[in-house]
Amino acid sequence: MRLSKILLSAAVVLSCGCGMIAEERFDPASVEPVIYTETVPLKRIKDDVQLYPEVQDASVFVPVTLKESVRLFSEKGTGIVVYSEEDCLWCQKAMPVLAEALRLTQVNAYHVDTAGKIKPEDYDTLCGYISDIFLPDPDSDTTSFYIPAVIAVKDGVITAHHISLTEDYDPEEAEELSEEQYLKLLQTYTELIGTLGPQSEE
Repeated sequence: MRLSKILLSAAVVLSCGCGMIAEERFDPASVEPVIYTETVPLKRIKDDVQLYPEVQDASVFVPVTLKESVRLFSEKGTGIVVYSEEDCLWCQKAMPVLAEALRLTQVNAYHVDTAGKIKPEDYDTLCGYISDIFLPDPDSDTTSFYIPAVIAVKDGVITAHHISLTEDYDPEEAEELSEEQYLKLLQTYTELIGTLGPQSEE
């Protein structure tokens, strides 16, 4: 597994890597809107998602700071939050697919640019809520925060998450996702978003 790491500070490391995939193809036309109550709206910053030229409609993303994204967990909010950055090849491929999943489900996602200024203490606070989704770091005996990371949060609890793209795709070896890989990733994102809706309640 190839990895690209970005050192934010002595205490902050985010990585780009491979994640899990959905198993079956599906029909995007079958996706229905996801309805949920947003109880903790986060404060928007400037529109940084335009950094991804392949994202045709950046309006589905609400740019927020990493510190602000912590409120989704600490104040028991509900929503989708994605952590990514422009120079990450995996992020460049993931964001347009996620944008399409958001369009199909009629949901917006909070976006955190991990290349922005991040204080170690804010990162440590975030880790306290999401460290369970970290993946093993091949360069050490610890785990690391890999991007792109898309996280569904319901009442402050992670209901689903997805790291990177598909297991069988490496953007350093193939320029574009195949149709099958695209559909797998799109299905993964739509199902992740769907965990916010009432149909996921038991």
